[in-house]
Amino acid sequence: MNFPDWYQQAIMQTARVGELDVFFAFGCQKSGTTWLEHLLDGHPQLACAGEGHIGDLLANLLQQAANAYNAKDMANWKLDEQDLLSLMRLAGDRLLHRYLQRRDKPGLKAVGDKSPEYALTMPVLDRLYPNAKYIHIIRDGRDACVSGWAHLKRAGQQSQFERFEDYAEYFAQHHWVRYIVTAQEMGAQLGDRYIEARYESLKADPEPKVEHLLAFLGVDCDEQSVAACLEWGSFQRLSGGRAPGEEDTQSHFRKGIVGDWHNHFSAEAIERFEHHAGPALDALGYPRGDTAEAVA
Repeated sequence: MNFPDWYQQAIMQTARVGELDVFFAFGCQKSGTTWLEHLLDGHPQLACAGEGHIGDLLANLLQQAANAYNAKDMANWKLDEQDLLSLMRLAGDRLLHRYLQRRDKPGLKAVGDKSPEYALTMPVLDRLYPNAKYIHIIRDGRDACVSGWAHLKRAGQQSQFERFEDYAEYFAQHHWVRYIVTAQEMGAQLGDRYIEARYESLKADPEPKVEHLLAFLGVDCDEQSVAACLEWGSFQRLSGGRAPGEEDTQSHFRKGIVGDWHNHFSAEAIERFEHHAGPALDALGYPRGDTAEAVA
């Protein structure tokens, strides 16, 4: 056949991805999505990496390119929806296939991508990968907020907010509540292809929680497989040897504990966060803050 090598390679790669189950891991920023990625990637039958941003950046940019092409008068034949979906799927498959090549795993059964923004773009992903499964990790938004503030400091970007209290309100309104509510609404339509994992439960009782996730993905969930996941996703390995609670403000894996927000939230920060996120905290079972215990 008169196909160039790169085209034949693309066809072989998308065929390989088509032989595997596909899943997507996501959650609000700083909710443990990277940790979840490593936990799953430790399994011998799973390849999980990120951030591919297939459902947000890739899909949006290809949509813009198609719109620009169709807007040109000289383009007599326009790209339709199926043309665009084909471009998105082929590009997405090539990204997923790269995850298969990182480590030698001859018994792979599933490949996944982690991107926080998938919480907002699940309908796009479901068009591209109609049988995919979705894992939504949820963390107390106040802990996620503290982690997000530390990230801004590392990146030298905290100056866009005058104070932590301003960021706490912004994070609650524009990230935590929005991501969780949007994902849960779509998840309700996916039935048994959607599952939620709590950051706090994974920390407190990891073995049965990881076993549950592996069973959801349809891979081996025996004691040895769970242990491999926990080792690959251990805070000590990811942080370069620190124990949970030993803080390194310059590390993506800063502290690795639950409830650190009590050490950072002032009474004002609690009030402003709960103004937007109070009902969501209640619905998810996270106790509202006690201003008497807030930091001064």
